[in-house]
Amino acid sequence: MGRRNRDRNKEREKLYRKVRNNSSWRRIGSYVILIILFSFALVVTSGFILEYIVESKFYVGYSELEYVAKLYDVGYDDPSIMDFIETTDVEFLVRDQKGEILYQKGANTCSSTGNEVLFSNGSESYMVYEDIQNNVLYADGDGGLRIRYSLIEEVLGSYEDEIRVPLWCGINLDHGKKTFCGKMYFDMEKREVILFGEMLACLAIIVGILTIGMFIYMIRSVINYRRVVKLFYSDPITERHNWNWYLRNGDEKLQSGRYKEVTFAVVDLVLQNYRNYCLCHSVKEGEELLASMHKVLDKEMQKGEMCTHAALSHFALLLKYTDAEQLTQRLYDLIGKIQATDQDHNFAFHIGVDLVWPLKTENGKTLKRKDFSIENAYNNACS
Repeated sequence: MGRRNRDRNKEREKLYRKVRNNSSWRRIGSYVILIILFSFALVVTSGFILEYIVESKFYVGYSELEYVAKLYDVGYDDPSIMDFIETTDVEFLVRDQKGEILYQKGANTCSSTGNEVLFSNGSESYMVYEDIQNNVLYADGDGGLRIRYSLIEEVLGSYEDEIRVPLWCGINLDHGKKTFCGKMYFDMEKREVILFGEMLACLAIIVGILTIGMFIYMIRSVINYRRVVKLFYSDPITERHNWNWYLRNGDEKLQSGRYKEVTFAVVDLVLQNYRNYCLCHSVKEGEELLASMHKVLDKEMQKGEMCTHAALSHFALLLKYTDAEQLTQRLYDLIGKIQATDQDHNFAFHIGVDLVWPLKTENGKTLKRKDFSIENAYNNACS
């Protein structure tokens, strides 16, 4: 018998877990993870696109600087070569190892210190210097080339059609004895910048819409979950807690360590002349009577106690027990308050009680009531 009750408890526990797990929490979690992954993918994709644009334009400018640097390296003492270099649009300067300028073409807006920038996943490195007049681009010191977004609006306003952002790049000459610092430009049409900004804005809007949709879905799921729980634990007649709720919470309460020292009385309260009442009146009025009884009993429950409509005219109670006299008086008081709700009828009640004592060892230590079944105790109260 005990084993069969434990098996029933396990089956009931599986049912409760199924109700809980069939809520939308797992789907909500999956949806949140998908949103995070999608947002991350958008950010990474945007970063790759921006990195590709920056690298491609850097290589174009660097190849031009490298060509002029090689010309200077082989012909700095050849007037014809230097005259040809002067005809190019490249602005540059040449420094020695002490930082002294050996040659300069154009205005010197190159900062005195530079940082290394890594491209092609770190396989290529370049020494770059900020432009002291237009320092939108800069090296972050960790191998990355960054944009000062706070200056973007100023840059956009200073150009009509084509945007030119300068950056200086260093190239070693004469086995590192000299440094060629040339000024390159990242040229972009204004519409390209605006298009890229619009693309980022669209991605942000998409993420925002998905996030809002996620929150709406979460709210609806929580509401639906509460409706399912309410339906699962609601009695259709009294519209209050039902037998499932009594079994679930009763087992948890009696098995917990919080109430292991408390003695409880599992009570079966039966309205004996319920059928006669329904015959004299109607089933609907009988159900209304049960609902009013349930309401009265609920109001009289103390902290840690429970009450539910168990069967046709049966109510299951879980009351704290002090002694027999106190329990008897408590039950008489409950019946009196039920009777007071309808002075025109004389109701008869049957009461069955099963006491649940604290579980103690031989040396007096109180243990938890593990595997305790309130259903079994209620059956004992009914017998």
